[in-house]
Amino acid sequence: MVRIDITKHAYDRMKERLGLSKKAATRMAEIAYAEGIKHGDTNGRLYKYIAAQAYAYMKKGYCLKIYGEAVYCFINGKDEETDEKTSSLVTVWVIPQNLKNQVLGMQKKRRKKQSMDKEYEAFLNKYIPSADMRAKILEIGYQFSVWNRAAIIWNSDVPLLEKHEEIQRIADGTSDSELKEQILERIAYDHDALRIFTDLSEGCVYALNSHEFTPEDDIAGYYEDYALALEEGCKLGFEFSIEKHQIIKKETVRIKGRSISSPIIEPDESKQIEEMDYYSALAEVEYDKQGRILSYWSNEIPKEREIKVNTLSNNRFENKFVVFPIVFEKNEKIRVVGTNSNSDGFIGWINRGFWGYEEFIKKATAEDAIEDYSDAARPIDYWDEDRLTWDHDHILPIYLERVSEELCNSFDEDHQAIIGHDFGGAVWIQVVEISISDRILSRDIKEIGKEISINKVFFDRVLKSLFVKAFDPNMVENKNRYTYAFSEEGRYLTCFEEDILESNFFTYEQIEKVLDTIEDCVRDGAKRIEERIGGKDAIQLVTFAAHMRRLMAENPDLKLISVLS
Repeated sequence: MVRIDITKHAYDRMKERLGLSKKAATRMAEIAYAEGIKHGDTNGRLYKYIAAQAYAYMKKGYCLKIYGEAVYCFINGKDEETDEKTSSLVTVWVIPQNLKNQVLGMQKKRRKKQSMDKEYEAFLNKYIPSADMRAKILEIGYQFSVWNRAAIIWNSDVPLLEKHEEIQRIADGTSDSELKEQILERIAYDHDALRIFTDLSEGCVYALNSHEFTPEDDIAGYYEDYALALEEGCKLGFEFSIEKHQIIKKETVRIKGRSISSPIIEPDESKQIEEMDYYSALAEVEYDKQGRILSYWSNEIPKEREIKVNTLSNNRFENKFVVFPIVFEKNEKIRVVGTNSNSDGFIGWINRGFWGYEEFIKKATAEDAIEDYSDAARPIDYWDEDRLTWDHDHILPIYLERVSEELCNSFDEDHQAIIGHDFGGAVWIQVVEISISDRILSRDIKEIGKEISINKVFFDRVLKSLFVKAFDPNMVENKNRYTYAFSEEGRYLTCFEEDILESNFFTYEQIEKVLDTIEDCVRDGAKRIEERIGGKDAIQLVTFAAHMRRLMAENPDLKLISVLS
């Protein structure tokens, strides 16, 4: 915060030249300093004029600001007693008539830019849920094109009519005739489809489906009147949908269902939407619990018209591939946010398939590319505790945030081996690279990718004997380990070490044998009894083995594992 002071001379000039009272002059000086255009941002005759006028004031700390039709000359400094930053207004002069148009033009452009910046920031806050992605976008000054913004808005979770308002604003403000045409076409199509859906068509019935127990269907009633079905749906307190069905009589001409094919399967757009030999609802509309439309599909609009709007072609704004800035690194731990679905809060890791993302961008943005909006999603690994296996999903990066919270003593009987670093009593396992020398110290060890933490008590009770047996003290990486722990002169480590925070190294092949032994034991009931391995321990061993195999699979070009406790 800068304190603005005004000299008597400056007060006199503001009264004489701008007709301002002392109070108004004080306020104007503060505004000019905060919002005025810098001299360095001007050019041509205006720049030269201001430089000539300000020559007498050009001393250390001088600062020129143009605001309205005047130039304000400040001298920046510091209050020696309070160390507070100050800026003293020393004089003001009015821009001459022949330069006023240039000044007003610059100010108009600046106001427009500020307005656009605020609008863009509002767009980011509303449609980019990830705080990490928003921060990156603002940091590098990344700008989404109008096509990109339309695609992001369209594929967001906001209610449909709100999407219409947003993309209508884009259409009103863009000079891109193709985008404008597509947006207007989309809005008109949706309005017609929803109007037909709500028409009291003879021979139709509306089925109200509560989503209290989604994804299970829960029919709450059948209605001959759409308005009544909507009214009842809004009373449920949950998201719901309304389906429109034909009441079938002998003479009824049934409307067939439709399928939409990807351009990858059917390049011909005219054939991408086809009628199928099955019957379903005529249409379905999804609502939030307030009764606002979220999405819909309809077989009531003629197929010829639907083909123009509802194909999966990436030539349409709804399906445009969007390049998002790269925010996350491989193996980073992330959380899903802002999807308004069951995925929110879900934790996973950036998949190794992300490593080639820059090359993928080149392919996806080529002139003949077939990639669409959904292909901008990042591959995410996650551990499925129900099936005890690693799985993956694809999530758009605007819905991903880093997980930064530290874990400490986070283990319990159902979680003895976890991905991530637990700062409590744990054994830590990680793929490493080593700079080989006669004395291998901690600084020579580079940790790679994910880390596994194992409860130390569980490790000692169930796993330690297997690792001690597999440990090779004569392997050069183990033989040359050197430490100054409990020794000022230093010493070599000669066995499987515990409790001194020094690594024990294993090759992938040695680890594979340990995992094979674990899995054989888990499968063999007699061995489990002999080793006193209970059911919960067996599940944790399966989990640990899966985590270890994932660790090695993600780093196929490396060969060493560090086990540290």
